[in-house]
Amino acid sequence: LREAYLTSMSIPGTTAWTAASEDERIAAMIEARLRICSFSFSDIALGQSYLNKGDSVGDLSLLSPREFKQLSQRFRKALQLAQLAEAEEILGGGDQSTLYRRSGLTSQSIGETQETYRATAPLDMRLSKTALRYLGQYISLNKRIGRAG
Repeated sequence: LREAYLTSMSIPGTTAWTAASEDERIAAMIEARLRICSFSFSDIALGQSYLNKGDSVGDLSLLSPREFKQLSQRFRKALQLAQLAEAEEILGGGDQSTLYRRSGLTSQSIGETQETYRATAPLDMRLSKTALRYLGQYISLNKRIGRAG
């Protein structure tokens, strides 16, 4: 939790994280880990899938601490930032326009400025936009289907 607190200083707009109690932070970090582990990953050292094949990581929750340490430093840092960004979203912070759309707001006027949102619900990827920005280059949405021999 101490490391997460230090990481929060490098992420702008973590107001919900700083206002939360220690128990709320722990619960949010656990939930964020569960959400992140619901994706399959590919650890690509340079972040360019067309240049590198990358190692398929799959389910992060199945990795031992030793195997987790063998992942690239960039990937582990992206996971750390994404987990904190997701915890911020869980605690009630995050992207305000997404929160407005999820609550059903279709337009908003502040002074002379007006914002209009689509009437359809936003795509739910199980992770916040901010967390997806950190992990986007590592997430593998490919599914393989085959027959058992």
